[in-house]
Amino acid sequence: MENSRKKDKWIHLDELPSDGFDFTFTQESGELNEDLFDLLAGRPYRLELRINPAGNAYEVRGSLSTTLPLLCSRCAVDIDYKIEERFHEILVIQPPLDRKSKTSHTNHLSDISDKGPFCNYLDSEEFNVGSWAHEILALAEPANPLGKPNCDDSCENFQMAIKNGWIQEEEKQAASPFSVLANLKVPPNQ
Repeated sequence: MENSRKKDKWIHLDELPSDGFDFTFTQESGELNEDLFDLLAGRPYRLELRINPAGNAYEVRGSLSTTLPLLCSRCAVDIDYKIEERFHEILVIQPPLDRKSKTSHTNHLSDISDKGPFCNYLDSEEFNVGSWAHEILALAEPANPLGKPNCDDSCENFQMAIKNGWIQEEEKQAASPFSVLANLKVPPNQ
């Protein structure tokens, strides 16, 4: 395999040697910078992967490490959220099915086994590492990131955010949503 192919975000799977190939993508090498910019805003990243051919499928193993620029969901302070994702996937080349074809899919997310590799279907031998890495990174972003594992009311950033008026402290015991009904006046029948 040509070394120049390594500098492209598109990997032509049919050109891989039979014993596989190792790839490394970083901010310095630049191949994925544009694809990952909306998530990383120019921050450094390192994606290492090994692709091994196996018939009409390809085993992909590796890791992605970076930091995401996020806000703490508790105190609204800018944080660098560390991402260390490991992956093991199988890429299967399957031409698109015609309109009348049927296929079987997992009925529910709980039916998917997490014991083995995840399977992705590609319709050609061209693999876009940029969009694939973007999805791995987007899925790794937490729904409620915390600046530190024990971020609670005693967190100095939380207290500073309240003091500066960035957030309001929650009431300790919320009123019942039905308490409003006590103040309603029913008009007399007319």
